[in-house]
Amino acid sequence: MIRLKIPALFRSPAQRLRPPPTAGPTVTAGPTATLRTRLIFMAASALCLGCGLLLGFYLAFPGESLRLRLEQVVSRRTGLHLTIGALRPLFPPALEATNLRLVLPGSAAAPPLTLERLRLRPLWTSLASSNPGSAFAAEFLGGSVDGSWLRRGEVTLAGRGHKLLLPLPRTPSLVFSGSVREVTFAGAFPPQPGSETLLQLTIDDCAINGLHSAGLGSDRLPLGTLTAMARGRGNDLRVERLAVSGGTLLLEGKGLVLLAAAPLQSRLNLTLTLRPGPGLDPALAGLLPLLAQPAADGSRNLAVSGTLANPALR
Repeated sequence: MIRLKIPALFRSPAQRLRPPPTAGPTVTAGPTATLRTRLIFMAASALCLGCGLLLGFYLAFPGESLRLRLEQVVSRRTGLHLTIGALRPLFPPALEATNLRLVLPGSAAAPPLTLERLRLRPLWTSLASSNPGSAFAAEFLGGSVDGSWLRRGEVTLAGRGHKLLLPLPRTPSLVFSGSVREVTFAGAFPPQPGSETLLQLTIDDCAINGLHSAGLGSDRLPLGTLTAMARGRGNDLRVERLAVSGGTLLLEGKGLVLLAAAPLQSRLNLTLTLRPGPGLDPALAGLLPLLAQPAADGSRNLAVSGTLANPALR
């Protein structure tokens, strides 16, 4: 016992006053820890509230009222008559409409355009700006179109794969057919002063069908590939290149299109040069003089006026 107490006699006063060691450090909750806890709680509460609101929206989606609202907005802003078969929400937030029927102004006699599916989603980066917009993707006529539309009317789109069957104006028994390889458009709809417009189009396997009804031996007139490129500003759209090549009739053209809010009412002022191609049916070649007298090289110059819905050839 005496030997155990001897070392304590040689300790300095500072060593004797030092508190004995403990098993570990003592943690005291300070202001920083309290603030962190509150922030975590607030973030978790906001997340739960947002998830609850989103779940409630999907469970009580106002499909019928929103469908009618969209039809009214499209009609008021574009003049297009639209009917939507069904509307449902998607996740991430988006809308999907199916079985849509679209009638262009001035085309009441033509069959409506049927869209199998249309998807709309917000352009998130534009929502905080003064010109918000949405992206869209549509499927119709065996092809697809993707693009965007901003509130002020700016439109961009790119399409491919559509199978066209279009009755010709004035002669609905004749049908233009073709397969869209590519179509791109950038501009404004409806047209706006100062807006830039660019249109490019390529259609393969073009043909005019139904020639038997006109008394010709062959029912199909193959035309090959149609290419077009136009650009302009405001309502003026200059057709810089229009060509049909690779078929039994060859065509080149250029001119001006005066764009209208109703697309089919746009005014045409085009000049076309028509030439017979290899393999042209002699019966059809005999009808070409009815269109125009040939020039020295065998070509025929034509002018197209009127509207897209009702063009006139002279």
